[in-house]
Amino acid sequence: MKLRKKIRVCFFSHFGYALYNPKSKILFGGAEVQLYLISKMLSKLDLFDIHIILGYNNFNLFKIQKFNKIKLHLSLPIKSNIINQSIGVINLFLTLAKINPDVIIQRGGSIPTGLIALFSKIFRKKFIFSIAHKNDVIKGGKDFPIQIFYNFGLKNCNYIIAQSRDQISLLEEEKCLSNRNIKLIKSGYDLGSFQKEEKDFILWVGRAVYWKRPYLYLKLARDIPDENFVMICPLFEDKELFDNLKQEAQEISNLTYIDYVPFNHINQYFESAKIFINTSIKEGFPNTFIQASKNGTPILSLKVDPDNILDRYEIGHSFNDDYNRLKGRIITLLKENQKYSKLSNNCFQYAKRNHNIKKISDKWKYVIISMIKN
Repeated sequence: MKLRKKIRVCFFSHFGYALYNPKSKILFGGAEVQLYLISKMLSKLDLFDIHIILGYNNFNLFKIQKFNKIKLHLSLPIKSNIINQSIGVINLFLTLAKINPDVIIQRGGSIPTGLIALFSKIFRKKFIFSIAHKNDVIKGGKDFPIQIFYNFGLKNCNYIIAQSRDQISLLEEEKCLSNRNIKLIKSGYDLGSFQKEEKDFILWVGRAVYWKRPYLYLKLARDIPDENFVMICPLFEDKELFDNLKQEAQEISNLTYIDYVPFNHINQYFESAKIFINTSIKEGFPNTFIQASKNGTPILSLKVDPDNILDRYEIGHSFNDDYNRLKGRIITLLKENQKYSKLSNNCFQYAKRNHNIKKISDKWKYVIISMIKN
């Protein structure tokens, strides 16, 4: 089949607007970051015409902005209520019809997964679903209404992209999708060059949500008073959790609490961090692991370790949810200069080999073209 001049690709990124416009403070997560980085890389190729469907405070079906060669469709409400959800469904379908894409890409299982799959099925479009979180691949990982839409989307998409081999195993085991198009494409980042900056503090970065267990990081700061700690933790949906967390953090003398950092400024914190700490119960593949490793910052994770990368590549350690082991390793690692230097150097080499956004976007390009040809 002969390809037409440009393949029209539409990314669905409900909360991703602040990545394309840093003046916005709409809060995004790792899924939106990856869609942003991939869309930027693909837009540089003459082969693709890139569109993004986004949420916006003053949403309007016909409001379009430009980001370089990318068209931003600010069509979806940000605030969640019954009226906005109904408007969002209608606007999603109308915007997709207006764009008329060849391929639709969404990351992270939710109600729109099913809606996009339905649109794709009706109008014979190609739909790529990309796994964002462990909840996307475990039974009962989502609330019942979301699970219905998500299951329909998962069964009716054309391609599933996983971030780790663990996710593929869970998909095949729990969703019985061994006969589907499933491909491993890791998350990517602009790597730059590794500069051995002076390291000043221990770092934690994440939204104020319960499953990231931010209170355990406050406990670490109290338990290790001789080290400086920085916590970047913006409000997500639970304002009570955020307010209590911020108030408690301000009472810890060796902890600096920051409630928002734009994406284009976040790298400087990873550059200056001695160690990056993860306290989450579960994740997909944390973007923060790549941000830390590309800056030579060892990663100590209380529980999360996708594909056992921390110990396998010697870029950090995980502790099987043992808080005391984590605390003890922070103290000893900062005294072991030779061991620390080895981990730090391994971090950048790992990021360079596994998460170069140029190589990652080439894999996405291959998947998109192969679907269109078939």
